[in-house]
Amino acid sequence: MHPHTSFATLQRIFLCVGAVGLLVSVAMTYKFGSSMSWLHAVALVTVTIAAAFIFPFRAFVAQAGNVPASRALLALGIFFVGLEFFSHLGYTIGMRERSNVEASAQNAAYTAQQSSMAQEQTNLAMWREHLAKMQAENAWVATVSADGLRAQVEAATMAIDQEKARGGCGPKCLARMKEKGGLEERIALAEQASDLTKKIEATQRILDKKTEVATTAKVGFSPVKAQTDFVGQIWLVMTGTEGEKALTPDTVTLSFTQIFIGFFIALGATFLPTSAFYMAFFGHKPRLDQGDEETAAAPKPATVQAVGNVGPKTRNVRLCDLAREQGLAAA
Repeated sequence: MHPHTSFATLQRIFLCVGAVGLLVSVAMTYKFGSSMSWLHAVALVTVTIAAAFIFPFRAFVAQAGNVPASRALLALGIFFVGLEFFSHLGYTIGMRERSNVEASAQNAAYTAQQSSMAQEQTNLAMWREHLAKMQAENAWVATVSADGLRAQVEAATMAIDQEKARGGCGPKCLARMKEKGGLEERIALAEQASDLTKKIEATQRILDKKTEVATTAKVGFSPVKAQTDFVGQIWLVMTGTEGEKALTPDTVTLSFTQIFIGFFIALGATFLPTSAFYMAFFGHKPRLDQGDEETAAAPKPATVQAVGNVGPKTRNVRLCDLAREQGLAAA
């Protein structure tokens, strides 16, 4: 393969890489700027595009010999790249923080859901325990309803009234009253058992719904947070922190780790299109205007070297002049 062809192929590759990187950089700066206003978004997009091409343009200006303009473009390029870098840094750190917040919120929702389900399970177990204890102490509760016992209370009340009408509340009346009191106690127990049964059924329905939702719930996980934790742990271990403490980085360490990672991501995203375009245009010389190109490309008159009687010294002359001197022009 010819060296020039290989170099040109690499330059075309870098041109494609620079185009893709520029599109990504423009999207990042636009999203960051749009968080302020659409005017900021458009301004940052134009700065990003200018930063990508200003250094290849400066190289052309330097080849043309315009040193002051080259220096001015260098300072302007550094400013544009710095502005683009800070927009990328803001967007990168913002997105990383967003990922962390979303993961934390998802974890909180998942934990609350699991806690609520555990609470319902505890209530269900408690209601069932109370009902089982009541049925063990009063086996009739499972077979008698409160409404049936109320009918017996009405009959006992009528019997008491009849005994009173016959001549006062004698022994039979007192027995009826005692029977009525027992029935009322049984009614209270039957109602309590009925309430427990209703609570168990309602709690079971709620628990079934929460269990169904819990099966589709996901624990919040953020690769960004995992990366931040990992770098923070490595940093603490390298700085001599004890093993157990190094596994749980503090807030300050995690904050600086987040900034450190975001800094290098933004740095790479900023310099990728600029560096790729610089390599893509490396070695190209600036072209002149259309008229200058035609003049430069026009063929020069052919010259021949005349020796002998033309003069004591060898000199270069044009063919038409030589013909005129030899008298051939008239012919």
